[in-house]
Amino acid sequence: MSDHLARQTSHEDQLRAAGERSNLFFVLNGPEAGEVERVSTPLDIYPTLLEILGYTIRDGRVNFGVSLNSDTLNLIENFAGSGQVSALFRLNHALGAFLWAGER
Repeated sequence: MSDHLARQTSHEDQLRAAGERSNLFFVLNGPEAGEVERVSTPLDIYPTLLEILGYTIRDGRVNFGVSLNSDTLNLIENFAGSGQVSALFRLNHALGAFLWAGER
């Protein structure tokens, strides 16, 4: 699994010229073969893995993530683009502090 695309660098023009890029997530020896072409975030990997392991997840949702095999809209799909989701986390300091606080 790749966890992010490259941050802004002096090579950004070259990266953009290479065409559309995406994160990679795959499961070896999973129950089904297939490919999912769906916009998502790394948050969606957790519920996807749980379902692959045989857990039943209501609405395919766990915390902020949505299983990639679910029909439920995920954060990116709900907010119509990753720019809005990034702004949501960047501008909401209370939400960021809650997410990164760890165990209570």
